[in-house]
Amino acid sequence: MIECIIGIMEIALVTGGAGFIGSNIADRLINDGVDIVTIDDLSNGKMENVNKKAKFYKFDIRRKNLIDILNNEINNLKNLETSTLLRRQK
Repeated sequence: MIECIIGIMEIALVTGGAGFIGSNIADRLINDGVDIVTIDDLSNGKMENVNKKAKFYKFDIRRKNLIDILNNEINNLKNLETSTLLRRQK
């Protein structure tokens, strides 16, 4: 969780989010108000299992550039947090 001035923002990474277990975990988290980023290579999972509210990356987590996706999500979150702070100061 990341604390912001206006409250707490939650984001979770679910790997295997197109599979049976991962998609059910993602659904539960989304129902609880958590923003979800899900990664799956679709080798066993199905795209129709991915919750429409989740941000989805088709990706094999064994690849070395997984850190690029994570850095991108962290930067997006920081940008959102910064814009929240700026709006609060006005």
